[in-house]
Amino acid sequence: MQKIIITITFIFIQATTFSQEKIVKTYSVEKLQQDFDLMINALKEAHPGLYWYNTIPQFDSVVLHEREQLKHNMDSYAFFRIASKIVAATKEGHCRIGSPKDVGKYFSQKALIPPILVKMLNGKLYLINNVENRQTNGQILNKINDEPIDSIINTIFSYSPKFADGHIKTGKIRYSIDYAGLAYNYTDYFENKPFYTLELLNPQTNQTTTIEVNAVSLRNFKDIENQIAYPRFESPIELYIDHQKSIAQLSLHSFRHTYHDKKGDETIAFEVFSSKIDSAFAVIKEANIQNLIIDVRNNGGGTEGYEDYVFSHLTGQPYVKYKYVQVNSLSFSFLNHTQYNTPQKRDAFERLMKDEFHQANDGRYLRKDNFMQVAPPKQNPFKGKIYVLISGRTYSGGSEFAGLLKAKTDAVFVGEETAGGFYGQTSGFGLNLTLPHTEIRISIPLLKFVTAFESDDIPFGRGVIPDYEIQPTYKEFVHRVDSELNLVLDLIANKKER
Repeated sequence: MQKIIITITFIFIQATTFSQEKIVKTYSVEKLQQDFDLMINALKEAHPGLYWYNTIPQFDSVVLHEREQLKHNMDSYAFFRIASKIVAATKEGHCRIGSPKDVGKYFSQKALIPPILVKMLNGKLYLINNVENRQTNGQILNKINDEPIDSIINTIFSYSPKFADGHIKTGKIRYSIDYAGLAYNYTDYFENKPFYTLELLNPQTNQTTTIEVNAVSLRNFKDIENQIAYPRFESPIELYIDHQKSIAQLSLHSFRHTYHDKKGDETIAFEVFSSKIDSAFAVIKEANIQNLIIDVRNNGGGTEGYEDYVFSHLTGQPYVKYKYVQVNSLSFSFLNHTQYNTPQKRDAFERLMKDEFHQANDGRYLRKDNFMQVAPPKQNPFKGKIYVLISGRTYSGGSEFAGLLKAKTDAVFVGEETAGGFYGQTSGFGLNLTLPHTEIRISIPLLKFVTAFESDDIPFGRGVIPDYEIQPTYKEFVHRVDSELNLVLDLIANKKER
């Protein structure tokens, strides 16, 4: 199956290359090989989670195949796709790729985008907009240009690395497919055409129809996007109390410190965050709440330590969060191609690494024991029943917080699998590698966080798996019915246990 996808993808790349005109640059095969080899060597040298979900032969086979695709006068868009395959092959969602300026310019000025917005629900991909005044909203998208949608999504997954660890698919669906994700990624990784053929299934009549729609420019696609209400939150921390039913709903939408101090001062931000969390649990205690619903469905993570502080209000026992935190080295040979590209910056980076890490007796570079210790448990933690709402948008620190609750409490989980790996992630600060010829940017995370969690219910390479897996129907989605929350309320009302 993998060989078939790779072959098809290369055909798409070749077909798209002819449409790039003169906006995107072309390069000699020697320069492409130099950029490619620098990317591979940097990943192998610095990415500590590179072989977490791959064996060395598995990763090297992808590298060998993609390097063989390099051709003389290949343009930067085609090379960007090849580099994307490599970054996606790390299977670490914090490892990211950014297109060069000429590709961005092409996309802004010349890209031909399918005018579709979608939502994946219960394994079916629904159009959520009316295309060219046709009544397509609510119809199921089966094919684009005669290609089955499952095949298209698998191809996109082979290119898109972001927001999903290991073997998890929910994060890629929520971040790379939902809403505008499919249209943007289809434009990047498939042939651009002035029109697209869509095969649609009407779920009401079970009738299949095929329509032809015109491609749109980026500017016009933005106008289409603006007609759709995206899920947003007004505050990163929200608390709702139902005194009559003894229920509190604590929504933790983000652990990003910039929400709490606009200037980005991490010390001030943490003081604000911790004060808000203390106040929320004081209200919960004063109200004598017996059922706490914690909503982290939109929590993509943020600053390390925020998840610990919330958890300190939910446990009365000391705990260990990580078995270890590891980096590959305290310095790297390619720093002059990163944000640390002067002697002063390199010295500052190496001091930072030496302050946080030491070389253990077995040769590994591990975080020092006294660095970033977990928040100690509060004297009077919440002792009622905990329910946790999770989704494919629960990632990084948000997913790690869900993992703490899964491993250390008897919380009940409702929703869909988190995007972050239960047994750890590679994240923290990183190196922003810029390839010297094509100027493609690779973000390489440097810290491998290996959690001290155990669960017989969660295979390696997966996220926190809910006890009650549920997604809204399309009708519920359109009418903004919160099916996951309603299930929790039903569990509380009927006093059901796992």
